[in-house]
Amino acid sequence: MQPELILHRLTSKMNYMSEMSNCGLCEEPMTLQVAKPRKLKLNLEIRLAENVTVVVCQGRIVFRDEAVALSDRIARLMPEFRHLVLDLSGVEMVDCAGLGEFAALQKRAASSYCEIKLAAPRNHVSCLFELTRLASVFEVHPTVELAVGSFQQQFA
Repeated sequence: MQPELILHRLTSKMNYMSEMSNCGLCEEPMTLQVAKPRKLKLNLEIRLAENVTVVVCQGRIVFRDEAVALSDRIARLMPEFRHLVLDLSGVEMVDCAGLGEFAALQKRAASSYCEIKLAAPRNHVSCLFELTRLASVFEVHPTVELAVGSFQQQFA
């Protein structure tokens, strides 16, 4: 087939397709929606208390960014600090993804020779740990001071 004939067929096919796309459904130009970065609803603050690292958690430990942020931060602390207390007094909500991250953290901590204790969970968070039996995996203390003190007893 001659090149001019192929070019004619291609252009006529393209013209036909462009006419078909102007069917009224596609009259408005298509715009791409770019997702705005989500603001993290979890704030993590690191404090040192008597050879123990306390991670103060404020907000929600839920699916996606918040649960991953907690996991990443703790994973970075594990090689440097062997004794961690997670202060959960400011945690408003934990969902199944958050609970899964807690379980994964405990497993990672055990393989890293790190120990994680939980402190001061709110009533509804504590109930979730009881219902899912994560309370039997973690040592849970009513206050941060008692959790830190339990490490001090181990040091003595």
